[in-house]
Amino acid sequence: MSGTDWDELLDSMQRRLEAIEAMFVSDSHVAVEPFQLPEGIGPLPRELRHRAEQLLSDTVEAEIRLERLMGLTARRLHAVSGAKAFDVGRPAPTYVDQSA
Repeated sequence: MSGTDWDELLDSMQRRLEAIEAMFVSDSHVAVEPFQLPEGIGPLPRELRHRAEQLLSDTVEAEIRLERLMGLTARRLHAVSGAKAFDVGRPAPTYVDQSA
């Protein structure tokens, strides 16, 4: 494959990363298809190396941010399920002695 194909591939990676970044900003869910490196793409042209390295760095940062958010979500879900187990936030049951 030629350098143009690598340009298209890097553009595709950039769009995926931008979709993830938009999700961080808007606090909404965006479905992002998993990235698959095409077969037979050939070596990365030297002139695109800097761009590819920057995309890799940005992708790793986004992955770390996603992992932190997933951990925070897991802790919050655990706290909620723990609170429900102890009826935290629910009114205490009351009993009325009707025999009097």
